[in-house]
Amino acid sequence: MQRSEGVMDFLKKVWREFLKPFKNKFQPFTNGFYLLGNNLCNLL
Repeated sequence: MQRSEGVMDFLKKVWREFLKPFKNKFQPFTNGFYLLGNNLCNLL
């Protein structure tokens, strides 16, 4: 059990490192989408 948890942590770490460049690249898009969602919620 302990060993598989270590593997999961490792995979999560690799996944985060892999997604980092994409997250930075799409930051304006995600921020804009978030703000749009907030504005729509306020209008309703």
